[in-house]
Amino acid sequence: MAPDDAVRGRAQADRRRHCPTPRGAPRRGDQRGVPDVSPPAGVPPRTRAAVLIAAHNEYPTIAATIESVLAAYAPQDVFVFDDASTDGTADLVERYLPSSNVIRHPINVGKSRGLEYALTHVVYPAAYEFVTILDADTTMEPEYRGRALTALADERVACAAGQVKSRPDNNLISVYRACLYFIWQALFKRLQSAFDAIAIAPGCSSTWRVSALRQVRFDHRMSTEDFHLSIATHRQHLGRIKYVAGAVVWTQDPHTVRAFLRQTYRWDRAWWEVVRAHRVGLLWVRRGPRGGLSMSGLDIVNALVILSMLVFFLRLTALLVLLALPVEPPAMLYPGGRESLPLHLGMQTALMIAAVMVAAIATGRLWMVALAPAIVGLMLLEFLNSLRALASVIRHTFPRRPSDDGSSAWVSPDRLAIASARRAPRVGAAGEASRGNAA
Repeated sequence: MAPDDAVRGRAQADRRRHCPTPRGAPRRGDQRGVPDVSPPAGVPPRTRAAVLIAAHNEYPTIAATIESVLAAYAPQDVFVFDDASTDGTADLVERYLPSSNVIRHPINVGKSRGLEYALTHVVYPAAYEFVTILDADTTMEPEYRGRALTALADERVACAAGQVKSRPDNNLISVYRACLYFIWQALFKRLQSAFDAIAIAPGCSSTWRVSALRQVRFDHRMSTEDFHLSIATHRQHLGRIKYVAGAVVWTQDPHTVRAFLRQTYRWDRAWWEVVRAHRVGLLWVRRGPRGGLSMSGLDIVNALVILSMLVFFLRLTALLVLLALPVEPPAMLYPGGRESLPLHLGMQTALMIAAVMVAAIATGRLWMVALAPAIVGLMLLEFLNSLRALASVIRHTFPRRPSDDGSSAWVSPDRLAIASARRAPRVGAAGEASRGNAA
């Protein structure tokens, strides 16, 4: 037997052992309701891609997520790590996927540990070439798989970062997030991608080259895993992280101010943790993969982004404070004295409202303009929350040490139910999905 055949045989044996196809389930190539899982043009015909979802009490949303995935992937290529859910999440998932593809963990270990466990014990041994890490409240467009794999056909690319859009739930926070996602991705993400400086492949939807991802060690001290995986990919010279605007996913954002502040604090804290741990923005000149010195686009671009945003929002905050207090502003900064403060504030606010107007036109939500003052207020609130996270990181570096049993609590935001496109497929007595679960 040739060496390649031996390797292929072992990979197939691992595949059957770790994710067997249940009896009666449709197989690849069977056209009876199975989606077209052949790779798009430019992608090798034998490409094998998986989807991994970590979930904790995601019953209201995960059915719609699974349905969107099954429009492009075969059921046996989709895996769910159920992190000690108590709301029946795993039982619901097993109505769509083979039971062997649902990993039930009895202890809430957190998303980072859950992903690492599933990757190490299921995805890597099954010899997949690519894996999409998807959140349980995120649905993908049918074209997502093809667009992501087309980007990864370039062997220099380690990760394809999709475009995230806010599900139109018609509340202020989702409108704010829709505006923010557009501004960030249309401007900053494209700029970062052009200079190989993307600081985060979104944890809700990123497709990774397995050969690169398995070289990155998860750091469970971080508040979230996505910032660390992204920066470590850059630091270890594992490949580019490419923004793929055509790979669209829809995610659900918090619908209460309290949940919004908790989520943004966790995200901002994770960002400042990775900035400190990896010295993002400081290593402008670094040693390249071949030993020579090179300029670091990651550090240069993100240092400029961080400084510009800090200056912009600190100046806005200072103007509001100066207007509220009966004090004279510094003459060096404001030669016109106190009378010039409203003009400065108006000019800075006008820039933010202009950005909201552009986002409203681009996203087709023209009524977003009427909420511009509230959106600007949420921007300022999120900035202050980020400063609070920065102060915490400077003081503690990382969150409290995990408990001795290795568990770390994971509390998902309250979810709103997402309407399913169709009913869940029926399940046979042996727990095997009927052929409807591949539709």
